[in-house]
This record gives sequence, C-alpha cells and structure tokens, in this order.
Amino acid sequence: MKLYKDSIPVGNIYYMLAYAFRDLREQGIVSVCPEEFDNIRQLMAEIIIRGVSYQLKKGLLRSYESCTDEQSFVRGRIDISETVNRGSLIRRRLVCSYDEYTEDTLMNRILKSVMILLVRSELRPGQTDELKRLIRYFGQVSEVSLSDIRWDGLSYSRNNREYRLLMSVCRIICENMLHSENDGEAKILDFSEDNLPKLYEKFILNYFTVHHSALSPSSSEIKWAFSGEGAKLFPKMQSDIMLTKGNRRLIIDAKFYSHTTAENYGKHSFHSHNLYQIFTYVMNESESFSGDVSGMLLYAKTSDDIIPDEGCAVNICNKKFYVRCLDLRGDFNSICSQLNNIPEIL
Repeated sequence: MKLYKDSIPVGNIYYMLAYAFRDLREQGIVSVCPEEFDNIRQLMAEIIIRGVSYQLKKGLLRSYESCTDEQSFVRGRIDISETVNRGSLIRRRLVCSYDEYTEDTLMNRILKSVMILLVRSELRPGQTDELKRLIRYFGQVSEVSLSDIRWDGLSYSRNNREYRLLMSVCRIICENMLHSENDGEAKILDFSEDNLPKLYEKFILNYFTVHHSALSPSSSEIKWAFSGEGAKLFPKMQSDIMLTKGNRRLIIDAKFYSHTTAENYGKHSFHSHNLYQIFTYVMNESESFSGDVSGMLLYAKTSDDIIPDEGCAVNICNKKFYVRCLDLRGDFNSICSQLNNIPEIL
C-alpha cells in the first residue's frame, strides 16, 4: 500500500474522509478499494467515475429550472420591465420568465465542472479517458464556477438523494484540493496537509458519533466560569470532542502535528500550550458539570515515537489528564481498536 505524505496510507485518509463526510459511507452507490491508488486525487476521481456511471444508468437528474430570455412568442410570464430595458419590442420579441424541465441543474453543473477539472490533473492511466467519455453525456449541461458554490445551500429529497454522495466528493475536491493559479486557472492538487488537522478532528468526532452514540459525542462550547465586563473579550472555547457517560465527562483535544512533542536542547516535552488549553477546558467545564470532568490530548502518532504506546496519565488539581497517540499508519482496524479503547476510561 502506498503511503500518503510518507506516513499515512491513502486508504486511511479515505476512511477518515468517509467518517468526516458521512455520505461517503453509502457503499450501495460506490464501492472502491482505496489501497489501489497512489494518492487521494486518483481515489476521488475513481469515486466520481463510478458514481457518475451509476447515475447515468438511472438517468441524470432533471428538474424545473427558472429561465428568463427573449422569445418570439409568449412563454410563461412576460417580464415587462426587462422587455422595455432590453428594447426587445423593437425586435418584435418579448422577455419571458418560465420554468423548463431540464438536465441543466446545479448538481449536474457541479458534476460536469469537477470532471472537467479532474481531466486536467494527473490521474491513473485510463481515468482521464473515462472522464472524457462521461462528460459527453453532459452536453446539455452548462459549467459552474466551483469557487462560488454554496454547499450548505444544496437541498436533497427523495428524487435526488443519491446525488448526496457525489456532491460530498465534489465538495471535498473543491474545498480541500482546489487551487487557483495567478492566471485564474484552477488545478486539482493532492489533499493538502494543511487540511489534515481539521479532518483528524472531524473524523474522531464522527467515529464516536457512529460507534459510541450512547456517550453523546459532541463538539460543545465550554463556558468561562466567571462573569464581568471583560468576559465578552475572552475567546470562545470550543471543544473538539466531548464524551459523557453518566456523571463522568471526557474532553478530547485532537492534535495533528509533524512532531508530537517539543524539543529544546535535546530534551523532549509536551507542547505547553496544548496542556494549558486542555487544563483550561477541564477546569471551566467542571464548574458547570455536576460530575467528574477529565481531559485528553489525542495526538496523531508520528515517527518520533516519544510518547509511549500506552500514553500518559496524571492528576492535576484532582482532575485526571491523559496524553495519548492515535497511530494512523497501520490498517484501519487498528485505528478503530485504539479509538474503541478510549471510552473505557470513563
């Protein structure tokens, strides 16, 4: 299996994406073997190819779209003001607004635009030709500016729910792999390392949401345990993951660094600002939660191997604090096993 960024297997990046973007788990639509690919770019292209191929067999989504243009006859509603502004009457034409049942929908435009973008990137042999073949079926579909899409504004119903998977993949490509050059041309890059910390957090939260829902996983705000005129100037405290079991609560701060510890003059130590942060979270949350609150720094394991496999645990001000590493370099089952051990401390 090829490694991503010389440390994390491409397959594990895919599975992290699958939890972070829950729709990727709809294996009834698309099933791929991530270990077959050298990078995330090729993997995303394969998901698009298989997903679009599946959708074409069922037929592209069609819906009524609002159109406004000049007509030589009345169609729909006459837009009088626009007719006057355009001087259409001089040409014996009318500007009409009407609904047309068409394949030229926003979701189809997104699919076509992403496939065109993928064609210009470095893919596996055969993937480029397959994408070009699929694009031909979108002849009646226009393109769209991928940087202007309001992803949260996309709505799904019984008729278009199978597009949710494809839109999730397109969103990953556009938000995490899209790069605009000085000449205005967009390029597909590999999944940016800058995005891995946020992906890491989201993956862990959604993993617990799927497999340990009884612990009420959340990313809740922690309120400062004081009030006063200056309170509004203090920064917002937002936990990465919060697990609750009865009268016990664990706050997890997920950290993704190239090195899990800081080194000064040959001596390794935990990142001080991480310790101050989790300590602040726990002490303030303890004021509003009636039970026991503990904290954990959960680092993505790197090659330095300074933190022991079993982690570290200390008591500070009668509160329990843990430091552990999550090894993302092995097979995904081992990652699941490591995460499943965390609730045992509650």
